[in-house]
Parts: sequence; C-alpha cells; structure tokens
Amino acid sequence: MKLKALKQFAFLFIAGLVGMGAGMAIMWGTHSASAAGEVGHGHELEFHQGVEATCETTGYKDYWECPECHLYFSDADGINEIKAEDFAAWHVAPKINHDFHLHEYKNATCDHDGHRDYLYCDQCEKYFDPKTKTEITYESTIIHNTNRSHEIGALVPYEPATCEYEGHYAYRQCVHCDQYFNEYGIACNYSDLVIPTVHHVHYEAAQAPTCEHTGSRAYYVCDDCGRKFADENCTEPLTDDEVVVAKLNHWSEGNQHFARKEATCLEDGNPEYWVCIHGCGQKFADQACTRPLDESIFEAYKTYDHDWQMICLPENRVDDAVPYRYLDAENKVKSVNVMYYQTCTHCGEHQGGQTVPSFAKLVNNNFNRNNVTIGDYETTGAERIIDYDVFKISASALTATESGYDAVIKITLPGTYSQYSQYKFDDVLFEDMSNVVDNDNGVMSLQVHCDTLPTAETVLIWQFNWDGDDVFEQKIKVVITVA
Repeated sequence: MKLKALKQFAFLFIAGLVGMGAGMAIMWGTHSASAAGEVGHGHELEFHQGVEATCETTGYKDYWECPECHLYFSDADGINEIKAEDFAAWHVAPKINHDFHLHEYKNATCDHDGHRDYLYCDQCEKYFDPKTKTEITYESTIIHNTNRSHEIGALVPYEPATCEYEGHYAYRQCVHCDQYFNEYGIACNYSDLVIPTVHHVHYEAAQAPTCEHTGSRAYYVCDDCGRKFADENCTEPLTDDEVVVAKLNHWSEGNQHFARKEATCLEDGNPEYWVCIHGCGQKFADQACTRPLDESIFEAYKTYDHDWQMICLPENRVDDAVPYRYLDAENKVKSVNVMYYQTCTHCGEHQGGQTVPSFAKLVNNNFNRNNVTIGDYETTGAERIIDYDVFKISASALTATESGYDAVIKITLPGTYSQYSQYKFDDVLFEDMSNVVDNDNGVMSLQVHCDTLPTAETVLIWQFNWDGDDVFEQKIKVVITVA
C-alpha cells in the first residue's frame, strides 16, 4: 500500500504544477525547434510536458508556447495554433475508465477465508461493488472461515466414464465447506477425481470418391456411440459432413479421348468421343462430358465386306504391257501361267491364289459350237503366231431375222473376268458386259449381225481387255465366207 500512496503523491504533484501553469519548460535547440519555427511560427517555442489521465484524475496534453507572442501550439513546428479562448478546454485530458477485473465468489472453507464477488481496478488498485461500481474495501468482501474441523460426508461411489459422460473415482466432501477428499481421506480438488470420457474406436480407411458415389476421409468411429473423430485419442470430433468427400465430376482431372476413326473391311471404326475414367465408364460426345453419347451411332462404324476382285499382282505378271501372252525372241508363242488372287480393293488383302493359264494357246473346248462352222486359226509358218483368234462362218449358216441375218458365237470366259473387264466391237468401247454375259454358265455371246445376206467375205472384229489395265490382250476375228 506504500507504493500505491507514492504513486498517488507523484501524480498529484505533477498535476498541480501543470494546473498552476508553472509547467516544465524545455527550450528546443536551434537545430530543431528554431528550424521548425522558421518554417511555422518563426520563434523558438517552449515545450510543456503533459500528464496522462488516470481512472481517478484528469490529465493534461503536451503543448508548445511562444514566450514572445504568448501563443499556444499542439506541434513543435508551430503550425497548429490553439486559440487562447479554447486552450483551457483543449488542454485537459479526461479521466479514463477503470480497468475492472471480476473476482467471483469463493466459499469459505473450514480452514480458509472466502470472499464475495468484487471488481478490482488494475489502474488505481481499488476495489468496487460489481453492481453499483462504487468503491469498497477489500475487507468488506471477506467471508471468514468457520475455524472448525471438516465434517466429512457420505461416500460418493465410483462412477465409470462412458463415451458420452465423464466418470469419477469414489470421494467424500465436507458438509460445511465442500472440500473434496478421496476414498483414502486425502484432501484434493475435484479435477483429481475426474475420469475422462472414453471411446472404443476402430479405424475407417479413406474411400476415394467416384463420379457415381461419394467418398470419405480416414477417420475413427466409436463402437458405442457412433461418433466420428479425426484422431485415435478422440480429441477432434468430426461431423458427418466433414467425413464425406464429394462425388467427382465426369471431367475431374481429365478423361480418356478417342479420335474419330473410319471403319475398314478389317476393323470397326468409331466417332470421336470421351470416356469418363472416374467409375462409370460412360461415353460422351464432348470433352466436358455434358452430352452423353448415343451408342447406336457405332453401328455406322462397323466393318464392311471385302470387295474381292480377281487381280493379277504386278510381281506375278509375265510382262506389264501384255500380261497374259509372251513371245520369245523368234516371235513364237510360249505357254505361260499367271498367278491371280482374290484381292480386296479396299484393304489390299489377298486370299485364294490360283494359277491361270495364259491365253497364248486356245483349244477348241474354249468355245461352244452353236450351228456355226469353226475354221482353222490363222497361222504363219510351222507354229501359229497370235494375232487374232479367227472364226469362219459360212453366210449360209446365218439365220434370217426380222432385222437381217444373225448368228451367235459363244466363248468361255477367262478366270480373270471381272467388273473391270472391257471389250471393243468395231472400235466402239463397251465397259459393261452384263447384257452379253451368262455368268451362270461362264460364257459370253458374240452377236454376229448383217443387215443383208453377205455376198462377199465380211470381217467382224472383237477385242477384249479382261483385267481392266487398258491392254486389249485377246482379239477375235469372225470371217463370214460365201460359197
């Protein structure tokens, strides 16, 4: 209490000096105040130290005074002047509020005093009534002890803790002061008797979310109450919402992209699409996975049939210019064979290779007699040199019709006949043989027609390009003779 009195004396002494106007004048050196004064007021200023306000007394603000002009300023530079008529009100700093701290009621025990509620100010070190805020003495708050021995009450039995409520060890209390004693009669605090709550937990591993199901973070769950915790010691409770991890979007962290691919005769194609890789595997028409793909569109990308054509591969031809015939150095016909394959015009795959004789030598069974006379081939020298396959027909063998005189010569089609085959008649090109070919029997009909019955030898010429390579490798000449 001596220190408290000393503080109050010093405060009143300083406040009195300032209040009387004596102040404490400090002459500022020319290096600062005069320089500032030259910019502001122009004279050197005297500094008057203020006094801080407390919760009991008012205080006074710092100020500067010009001894020559008797003017007051709130700054050292003499810029902010305080009018003489305002100075008294400006100079005073109001009292500050008490710094109250509540000391709550404490019961007296059998061997210790207690006290009622009171407020204590750390600034002025005084005591106050909590309701009226009026000053009181500390002595008035004291609740004196009874100066008697403890009277121990009945035993409160042991209560085990659960996952919901704390338990406690067995204890007794003084019926007068409520002092706690353990079952061995030793005084203690209630906190010494408490048995904390206990959870019997098991660990639940984290579950990754998918686009169809939510996931969960790793956590511990109590087998008794079902509460969830972030730690095994159950100090960080979790709500169900805090455990759940939201479902993923189909596009979360990417998806699988399939570029458009056209179908072939070997494998299926597909449209451009994206596949969700987060659980559902659903296909989408856009990268953001907002438009599910109608999978019926895949039907338009199924494989199609091979377009098989009987084609002689270049490496199997005897001669690129005349693939089916060969003449030796003496221009004599040689019999050669050519390898043909069923070849797909889409993918180039081959199947069913077969060897086909060349047309260097024709025999009678290549043709069907149809009431016509088959003459000898044109020959030169000892062996026939191919120029034309010649048929001689007597004019008398022609049949009279409404439009003239006709005959039909049927030839057996070669194995290389296909949709690419062509023929010429009198230098007129025909690319479609369907009207003169009987595919079921493998024969072709050559229509011999004369408007009038020939009276002189007449020659008709057919040329054939069987494999569509623009080389007319077989020629047939029909000669109509007269008797």
